[in-house]
Amino acid sequence: MNTQHNHETHTETAGEAHAAMHKAERLAEKEQEEREEENERLMIFSDGVIAFALTIAAVSIKIPKNLEELNTVVFGIRLFSYLLSFIFVYNLWREHHSIFHHIKRNDGWLITLNSLYLALVVLIPVSLNIMDVGLIDIALHPEVALSSSNIYSFLLFLGSLLGASIMLPLMWRYAQSKQSNTLFEDTQPEKAFLVYTNWRLSAIPISLLFYIPAYIMLALNYWEIGVGIVVGYTVIRWLFFSFYRRRLQENLDLSIGNEDMTRIQLFSDAIVGIAITIVAAQIDPSFNFEDHNAVATVLTESWSLLGTYVFSFVLMGVYWLLHYHLFRLIKRYDSVLLGLNFVFLLLIILMFIPARLYTSHMSSHVYALLFSCWQVITAGVLWAIWQYASYKTARSHEYRLLKRNIPSKRRKRFARILLINPLIFVGLALASIFLPIPTTAYIVIYLALLGSTWTISHWSTKKIEDLFEQDPDPKVPAEVATV
Repeated sequence: MNTQHNHETHTETAGEAHAAMHKAERLAEKEQEEREEENERLMIFSDGVIAFALTIAAVSIKIPKNLEELNTVVFGIRLFSYLLSFIFVYNLWREHHSIFHHIKRNDGWLITLNSLYLALVVLIPVSLNIMDVGLIDIALHPEVALSSSNIYSFLLFLGSLLGASIMLPLMWRYAQSKQSNTLFEDTQPEKAFLVYTNWRLSAIPISLLFYIPAYIMLALNYWEIGVGIVVGYTVIRWLFFSFYRRRLQENLDLSIGNEDMTRIQLFSDAIVGIAITIVAAQIDPSFNFEDHNAVATVLTESWSLLGTYVFSFVLMGVYWLLHYHLFRLIKRYDSVLLGLNFVFLLLIILMFIPARLYTSHMSSHVYALLFSCWQVITAGVLWAIWQYASYKTARSHEYRLLKRNIPSKRRKRFARILLINPLIFVGLALASIFLPIPTTAYIVIYLALLGSTWTISHWSTKKIEDLFEQDPDPKVPAEVATV
């Protein structure tokens, strides 16, 4: 009897201990999930602030409506500064994105460092906009001496760029220094990867020693020297890190954490949204009420910009839709994919220039041809992203970056659409040489041809697979179920 009682007591004690252990594990998992969700909020907030920084740079540009305005000093300086802002801010975002793939938790100090980083990133386009005023004044009035305000704005730009560049390696090193409560994932990256990332992040502030003199040379109209400095440093940096990666190839795994595509998709969506709002931000119906001619001019300008906005919105909507479906099929990324995506986003965000010229001069063959050529390049880059991601590697015979188990009919259909898309613009470019095409007709023709391509591709692919494929399609994840 006592033996049975002791056995029951032991069983109850073991059960309670097991339940307590299970409860503790669940609490630990829940706490970890909550901390990772907090870090996700930090990353989303960071992306929003960085996208806002690019918006600040974009809205300062006055969109030209003819070649005369396009060739003005004011537009050239504004556009050049915006390109610099976009390149600097995008590169800072890319490095921020790369380190936060591994930093999965945060604390007060990391949040503080990240907040300082974001504040400095926003100051980059702000300081460049202030610098533009002085540069434009000097360009239009060469006899004017360099003022103290110009020097202060340059120092603000240099300080914000240098500060943001330093914050990235600081955050990375701080995450490594947390021994008792690591901010990394459950398993810390290998030492070779940590050292490589330290070198790469440290190269960002060092690069300013070359980029800043290059910017000064370009601003002073010494284009050959400025471009030479940038190209020379870029080549040397690429050779150094290529040699470094090759030397540590056995111990260095750069594929760690490259399957999280969410931030790339969200940031790309934000850039496309900024590109759409650039034209809308130009619609400013303010005028002098006492001047009747000013009223007519402002109304005409506003209606013209509204037409450009609608025209650009439709085209960018198509590009966004194709980009959206493309990145739903991509499982992971690498530096080449990020570079191609950067070129695509840059073409999208500068599309307001050819779009404005075309909508303001619909009867001009030159502007229609310029716009069509821009679309050929943009659509071609999107097709190049697909070609790179869907390339089958020689070793594994698997697609380089695509998800597995994508139905072949959907893959073939989407590849066909991406290939036909730039060819449609080639046809429109050739047609615009011989006859003027109004923007409304341009959009209708483009959408009709692209829609027909999708319909025919969908029908033909379905018929072929019904005839020749015996095995049913493998189970497909929900995110790639419809393209």
